[in-house]
Amino acid sequence: MDNFNIKRFALTFRWYFCENRSRLLAWSAGLALGIFVAQSFFLWIAVGQIKGLQLTSEITSSVCGPITGICVLLTLWYVFSQIFSTLKTKQKRIAYLTLPATNLERYLAAFLMTAVVWLIFILLAVALGDTLRMVFFGLLGKGWVSGVVAYLSRGSNQLSGWAAFMDNALDLSTWFWVLSFYILSGTLLSKREFLLGSLAQIVIIVAYIWVYYKFNFQYSMLMNTDEATGVTHVNLFMYVAVLGLLALSILNIWGSYQLFKRFQIITSKWFNV
Repeated sequence: MDNFNIKRFALTFRWYFCENRSRLLAWSAGLALGIFVAQSFFLWIAVGQIKGLQLTSEITSSVCGPITGICVLLTLWYVFSQIFSTLKTKQKRIAYLTLPATNLERYLAAFLMTAVVWLIFILLAVALGDTLRMVFFGLLGKGWVSGVVAYLSRGSNQLSGWAAFMDNALDLSTWFWVLSFYILSGTLLSKREFLLGSLAQIVIIVAYIWVYYKFNFQYSMLMNTDEATGVTHVNLFMYVAVLGLLALSILNIWGSYQLFKRFQIITSKWFNV
């Protein structure tokens, strides 16, 4: 059973999905309710008490966008750090590690559940929470304005063309690295995965800030705008940064898989291997 088999993988994924189904639905419902409450609270504090004021796309996206983004990011970070939390009990670990599947099939099932299924349900929870808020304020006579539609319809930044593409690529590669780091911590640790992973992230960020100011790095090292023509040029260091972050992300995933292959039935209190 050394080769990857799609049918075996599908059965393994179905098992893992069933084990996480209740928590998936509960977390999605809780996140939707939390987003509804948070958006409604901050929107009411900001403009809801002004008589006669109708909500606009700009008001809704500027107030609801940041709080929704924070909720989504914290949820994603936590979920990615819990990639193998279902296997914390000895019985669950035995059941999963003795499934008639290869290590790659078992790992991909957990990875797909975390990186794709959870992400889809989180986005659906955001849409549901925002819709509930829209209905709530619509019934109050403040206007039927969707925060999700307003956020997606606004421009991302002032850049255009290849510069905008590379700027977005840098953002995405950074978040890929962050999420892959939480997957790595969730694979290594069996307790306090999110907390310890976040502390490690803070240490890395502090070290990055120190290096940034120590060596006087400037944003112009990534891209610079010609004042005469107004054209933004992408520098070589931008490509190095994007490719480096993507390589580190792949390294984290590879390391996570290597750790998973060393999972034991009986482990220490803090580690899975």
